[in-house]
Amino acid sequence: MSSHEPSPEHLERLHESILITLVDYDRQLVRLYPDDFLPRYNRITVEFRNQSDSYTTMLFVTVHRDGSTIGVDNFYTVPLHVPELTARCACRYKFLSFDSFNKPFKSIRANLNTPQEYDKRRLAKKYLERAPDLTHFVSYADA
Repeated sequence: MSSHEPSPEHLERLHESILITLVDYDRQLVRLYPDDFLPRYNRITVEFRNQSDSYTTMLFVTVHRDGSTIGVDNFYTVPLHVPELTARCACRYKFLSFDSFNKPFKSIRANLNTPQEYDKRRLAKKYLERAPDLTHFVSYADA
């Protein structure tokens, strides 16, 4: 594990203290940046509920694309920049999730990343630095 990566203990703490609910997603692929060669990202909307007395500025979400020919391995780790998600707070975010396989799928589901999932889809430091570009704060929700 490199210094830029979350520890398994950190991922476990997040998994225990923050609830995630998938609100919506769009099958249409979009570009992260206008000059990207191909559209490779799905737009996804989630709500997070921080049940703890602390906060974090980055979450790690696993996006599963179920019902594809890839099977259970069609998932990706997404780092999200969430400075608005303070203690005992609920927030809604839209984010972009890279579709690494680009195969048709039936549905999307999202969960906070487990240490086992992170081990299978580790993130390069450059991708972690893109977290603010991937994440868009939508609104606060009633906590």
